[in-house]
Amino acid sequence: MKIARHAALSISRLAKFSVRAHAFIMQLTLPETVETALSPRKAALHLAIGLFVSEEATLGQAAEIAGQTQAAFLKELGVRHIPMHYGLDELAEDLKVVESFRR
Repeated sequence: MKIARHAALSISRLAKFSVRAHAFIMQLTLPETVETALSPRKAALHLAIGLFVSEEATLGQAAEIAGQTQAAFLKELGVRHIPMHYGLDELAEDLKVVESFRR
C-alpha cells in the first residue's frame, strides 16, 4: 500500500503540457523540475532538434514542430553548431525543383 501511495504521489507531481505538431496534439509528461525549466515552445524546439539530428524529421518538418520558419530553425541549429543534413540526394531534388521553375 505504501508503494502504491508513493507511486501515485510521484505521478501527480509530474507536469503535463501539450505540443501542437501538424494536425494532432501530443501530450508529454515531464518531471516537474524539467517542466519548470522548459516552456512548451522550448520543449518543442528541443524535440524538433532531436528529431532533425536523428534524421527522423526533415528540416521543414523540424521547423514546423518548433513553430519556426526554416530560416529561424537553421539559425538555431547554427547557434548549437549542429550541421545541416544536405547530401547528393537533397541536391538532386533541389535541382529538379529549380529546373521546374524554368519551364
